[in-house]
Amino acid sequence: MGFIFVFPFFLFYLFTLHPVVSVGDSGELITAAYTLGIAHPPGYPLWTILGKIFTVIIPFGNIAYRVNLMSAFFGALTCGVVYLILQKMGDGRRETGDGKPFTFYLLPFTAVLCLVFSKTFWSQAIISEVYTLNAFFVVLIIYLLLTTYHLPLTAFIYGLSLANHYIMFLFGPVFAFYVIWKKPEIFSIKNILSLSAFFIPGLFLYFYLPIRSSVNPPIDWGNPENLKNFIAHIGRFQYKGLEMAAKVGFATKLLFVRDFFSQLVENFGLFTVLSVFGLVSLIKKDFKFAMLTILIFLANTFGLIILLNFKFTPQDIDAFTPYYIPAWIMVVLWAGYKIIEWRNVRFFLPIVFVVLAFYVYQNSKSGLPRYNFVAYDYPVNMLKTVEKNNTLYLHEEVDETIFTLSYLKNVLKKRQDITIVDSYNNIFLSKNIDGKSRVYYSAVNTAKINKPLYLNGLLWTEQKGTNKNILDFYVVRELPKKYEYREQEVIARYSYFYGKFLIDSGNIKDGIFELKKSLKAGPELIWLYNNVGDILRQQKDYESALHSLSHAISLDSSYSAAYYNLGLLYSEKKNDEQAIEYFQKAYRYDKTDEDSLKRISKIYQKKGYENFVGGKTEDAIAEYKKAIEYTPSSADIYYNIGVIYSQLQNKKEAKNYFQKYIQLKPGGTNAETIKKWLANN
Repeated sequence: MGFIFVFPFFLFYLFTLHPVVSVGDSGELITAAYTLGIAHPPGYPLWTILGKIFTVIIPFGNIAYRVNLMSAFFGALTCGVVYLILQKMGDGRRETGDGKPFTFYLLPFTAVLCLVFSKTFWSQAIISEVYTLNAFFVVLIIYLLLTTYHLPLTAFIYGLSLANHYIMFLFGPVFAFYVIWKKPEIFSIKNILSLSAFFIPGLFLYFYLPIRSSVNPPIDWGNPENLKNFIAHIGRFQYKGLEMAAKVGFATKLLFVRDFFSQLVENFGLFTVLSVFGLVSLIKKDFKFAMLTILIFLANTFGLIILLNFKFTPQDIDAFTPYYIPAWIMVVLWAGYKIIEWRNVRFFLPIVFVVLAFYVYQNSKSGLPRYNFVAYDYPVNMLKTVEKNNTLYLHEEVDETIFTLSYLKNVLKKRQDITIVDSYNNIFLSKNIDGKSRVYYSAVNTAKINKPLYLNGLLWTEQKGTNKNILDFYVVRELPKKYEYREQEVIARYSYFYGKFLIDSGNIKDGIFELKKSLKAGPELIWLYNNVGDILRQQKDYESALHSLSHAISLDSSYSAAYYNLGLLYSEKKNDEQAIEYFQKAYRYDKTDEDSLKRISKIYQKKGYENFVGGKTEDAIAEYKKAIEYTPSSADIYYNIGVIYSQLQNKKEAKNYFQKYIQLKPGGTNAETIKKWLANN
């Protein structure tokens, strides 16, 4: 009966489905599915194969739309299984004679709508992502444990689920504990071996990775065709520095806990309170099943937060949020159980529908996703900028450009005349700039490119371009009324690059207006607030620059570039102590930032010179010695200290510092003079 309701769930997701590629991993995953390639670690082989099937069996729509349909399909199936679980949880009402068809069938349906319309689950059910398939496996295993208790089938499905998403590892111990707790007699070597025989075949899907990698598909992330690369890929070794090994503190984890509950309320509102009462009732009725749901909830929240050491930044929060979906399904089960318990249905049910209608309204205020072409239009506009037979170099770019370009080039076969080079070498593999074609650079930070570059629309070139108003030159369809984090990454760039172009062209007033407009479009973009802050600093608008750079740091307290730019700001304002403090912080968070050390050293050298001119020789020496701490290989500092000591008739110290100068700079302009002095002293 429950699967009758799958159809309306699916129709709802179909009506709001993204029409094309979306922001995030969508472009990369669609490309991997269509070409049977290798997606980012751990590879998602099951999702990739299923995605390919959907591109073949769906006879309409573009390739992205077909794969989006897969998420809608498994999203609807997940809701259908949740409905069946709630029906099973409400069996007691049928047994007591209170299970009228209206009560028995409609109340679970009403409860499931909490999940259908929840912001995060809805967002994942209408784009190409792995999370609705993962949610389907979670609820399917729970349903099997609650009803048929078919352990061999459950073991096989669990093994299969691990070929989709690695967080399913968190639930293995929980499922095993529940099974043994409910039926202790099955805990034996024989049964473990028997269940392993069903569990392991599901993992065989990972052999898809080396098999497909060996034929070099268009997207071959990590090249897992040999044992070393294969283990590294499924073990997500590439991300160790970003999550598992990036040891964040306990305070950061508490921020994630706080954010989880904040998002919980945002997704379910009043139903969050209802879930607490539902959990209490469930504990009284079926303690063991209640504990299963509690342990899944805890593993998927606190357990996940402890294991994955993400920084608490908008980008990481956005990446982390869909991981919580299994925990939120437990909340729906608890709230749903309380709804099923209601006796005065006619009183409460209208209230529930009013609340649900409010959440649908709230979650759709940004506009229907079915009209959202943001992620598609931006890479199309990038490609329009590149002239025929040239190169597009993606310098430390984000998913919203790299992944969507992969979809355009490898799936839709657009602009086969150009070469795309990815500085990360993950998507567009083993290609170098040939030196013959004109190179267009896509970057928000060009400092590391070490070349004089000029804006040309959304891209940079080594030659000055005409650069028309990019909003006239490009296709920018209707934008959402409210931008999600990853959409900000795309939308804000239009105003940012146009504003930067205007300033470079001498139109400061209009340029700053466009830059400030970009900040409104990207309120959570750290790089944007840093870059705009630095531009405002260069325009001597220190107050606005300070506000912008401070906001960047509020979004990521370890963002080195913002500290560096604040150091420059305070240097220009002649506030040496503040400048030193921020340069020190810049280096603390980026140990490769030698320029910050040089800046600090120059400040101390300036202080040393000022003290020397003012006759404060001891203070001058002290300041110069501080400078040496930051740039110990700077020969001129040793020379200056040597000069001061020689004037103080401290020949011993003067000799030491002059010798150090000769050692570091034997061909320096002062070398011969020093050698003569050393010979005479």
